[in-house]
Amino acid sequence: MSVVTDMQGCRMGAEAVLALMDAKPDTPACVVSLDGNQTVRVPLMECVERVSNVLCDISAGYAAFKVMTLLWN
Repeated sequence: MSVVTDMQGCRMGAEAVLALMDAKPDTPACVVSLDGNQTVRVPLMECVERVSNVLCDISAGYAAFKVMTLLWN
């Protein structure tokens, strides 16, 4: 590991602790992430939507690949 990754890990851990300290019972769940070199809090449901969109894009790309493969053969 490098000094940069060690520092990013410390900063993300500190941000996670701050997020817990700031949280109230009605605060939506969040994920501590990096945006460039800045730590940010991203709502959990936004992360779930992004992953779902990526999975849809991957399966759409695979479907297009299968169609192209069938057309070329």
